[in-house]
Amino acid sequence: MVLLSFAVASKANELKEATAIQKQKESSESKSDNIEKRKIDIKNKMTNKIEDAFHQYFLDVKKSDLSLENVSVEINKINNGRKNSNTCCEINIAEYSDDGLYAKNFEGEGLFAIKGFGLQSISYRIIDESFNENGYLSNSCNIEISLSYKNSMIYKCDDVLNGKNKKELVSDFKKMLPKALKDYN
Repeated sequence: MVLLSFAVASKANELKEATAIQKQKESSESKSDNIEKRKIDIKNKMTNKIEDAFHQYFLDVKKSDLSLENVSVEINKINNGRKNSNTCCEINIAEYSDDGLYAKNFEGEGLFAIKGFGLQSISYRIIDESFNENGYLSNSCNIEISLSYKNSMIYKCDDVLNGKNKKELVSDFKKMLPKALKDYN
């Protein structure tokens, strides 16, 4: 009888331990899900702010003497080249605007084409260990914004996220354009 009682108690302790392990795992997964949700939310807000400045830059370029072309023509050239050379992925467009001169991909990033110089695009990366680890931006957070993959500038995350420097971004994009055109292959 003592042996049976010990076996039942042992199994009960093992089940409690297993239950605790399961709850710990669920808590860890929930925490991880929350971190990913925070990161996605911040990235979406950041993309919207950067895209707003990039679209203003596009409108300024459109008003200039530079000739623009239908962005889908350039996207199709790039996609065909990628298919033929078996390189990476296609550029997938979510929407076109401005009479086909401007497009947004599914990440919300803008694209347009300057005649003879190809696609102009914007991308960014958040430089912040705290953000990578827990989804919160630290005071030392920076964001590197690249124009057409060749030129980049670094800004404080808070300034971009709060929209404090939209005019500065547009101005910097304009300053980067001649270099982007000179570097065009």
